[in-house]
Amino acid sequence: MLDNPDQLDLSALLGDVERPSEPPPTEKVTYTRRKGKQRSEDCVTESGLRFDERVPVEVIELSAPQLQGPEADQYEIIVSDRLYRAIPGSG
Repeated sequence: MLDNPDQLDLSALLGDVERPSEPPPTEKVTYTRRKGKQRSEDCVTESGLRFDERVPVEVIELSAPQLQGPEADQYEIIVSDRLYRAIPGSG
């Protein structure tokens, strides 16, 4: 802590502050929660999915506009990403 003689003392601005004589009461709280879902080891495929080939798949390919046209060879694809999402009510 650095002492600065030009800095005001906050306690001088607030006056006498009454300090609590006892700490506030505390209460011990306990709870119970469920364990996570128990899945068999064969529910996840080799690719990490929890559904098999019976689920319809929709492929949506998105391409950057820079990869089209005469300057496309100036770009290099450094990342390709796949997202698998099960949509409730589809299929």
